[in-house]
Amino acid sequence: MFKKTGPSTAIVSEMNLKVSFDSSMSKEEKEKFMKQTALVSTVYQTVSRAVKINLTVE
Repeated sequence: MFKKTGPSTAIVSEMNLKVSFDSSMSKEEKEKFMKQTALVSTVYQTVSRAVKINLTVE
């Protein structure tokens, strides 16, 4: 999602991330894994302070 900041400019106000990967883990285990990965990710933590991130595991 974008927020207009001027006539021809916008900033990202929200990100919807859908993640999928092959694994024998259950959906619940995949969600737990991705939450832990996000917690230790410097980029995710930095960006999430400025932009709302909705993380979905498919």
